[in-house]
Amino acid sequence: NATSLRHASGRIIDRHALARAILTRLEAWIDSSLHDRRDHIRREYLQRSDLLGRTVQLSSKGRRYSGRIVDLDPFQGILVQLERGGVRLFTPATTSLLN
Repeated sequence: NATSLRHASGRIIDRHALARAILTRLEAWIDSSLHDRRDHIRREYLQRSDLLGRTVQLSSKGRRYSGRIVDLDPFQGILVQLERGGVRLFTPATTSLLN
């Protein structure tokens, strides 16, 4: 049967605080689940990707870069040997492949 949080708890529930608490717990649960399977996920990711060794152009934080991808990690990002020298890790949150 349907009910309400107010009826079930006997008090008014802050829906935003409840949603925040649920999402925080969900994120912690997902992180702990992924931690146990991280190496397996990375191996599977590398097997299926055709990016390793490819020369790419990418954009990160408003700047453009070119180089060859030397390592991939679905959690950390891509490691690129830059054309202008040096190796740099580009995180997925701030990076877009342009080609």
